[in-house]
Amino acid sequence: MASIAIWILIVLTAFAFAAAGVLKLVGHPMFSDSFGKIGLPGAFGYFIGCCEIAGAVGLFIRRLATLAAAGLAIIMLGAQALSQSRAICRRSASPQKSLIFRYLSATCIPEAILS
Repeated sequence: MASIAIWILIVLTAFAFAAAGVLKLVGHPMFSDSFGKIGLPGAFGYFIGCCEIAGAVGLFIRRLATLAAAGLAIIMLGAQALSQSRAICRRSASPQKSLIFRYLSATCIPEAILS
């Protein structure tokens, strides 16, 4: 039963990262404009989008799950640090809750798989 719950969390986490990555790659204004607001080049958004998609896929590959989770956690920690320093997410609490969920999912799930 615990194994089913873990896989459900992996699928939900991978879907969230893959969706965010795809939206960055197709240039959705909500995602692509945020990089310009914090002073990063637009190409960095495409790089992060590719990394998020690769990380989402990596969560399903047993040998890569830990590395994928670590990479996604680094992306989320960087996003959290930038959003806090530049006050991007101050208009609502939901983006921060999403970041916390993603970070916890990306770091805790692979450990449960490998044990």
